Amino acid sequence: MKVGVWNVRGMNGGIKQHEVVSFFQQNKLDIMGINESRIRRGNFCAVSRRRFSGFQIIHNYSDHPNGRLWAIWRRGDIQVQLLNSGSQWLHLQVVEDACSFLITFVYGLNDCNTPI
Repeated sequence: MKVGVWNVRGMNGGIKQHEVVSFFQQNKLDIMGINESRIRRGNFCAVSRRRFSGFQIIHNYSDHPNGRLWAIWRRGDIQVQLLNSGSQWLHLQVVEDACSFLITFVYGLNDCNTPI
């Protein structure tokens, strides 16, 4: 199981979206956390259809309007279930064949007044 994480610092442009997919494929990742997507909730469907059509995506738009965190994986390769989320984390259960584990992708907001 190969896991990757990238703080993309904005993924609104097509070039960055392409780079994210290329990084996933070139490194033969099974699941990837994307920090700071900066894609607004209203643009999520269009972006996910255009650039991430072969992927499943879990995000934290219900906890933050800019969806700071995404988790992406190829459809059919693994099973992923959202256990909990907040404005700064996604807590997931990942299952591949007989192997199961928990993973938490965390975004550290640079604000001393906002606890994790």
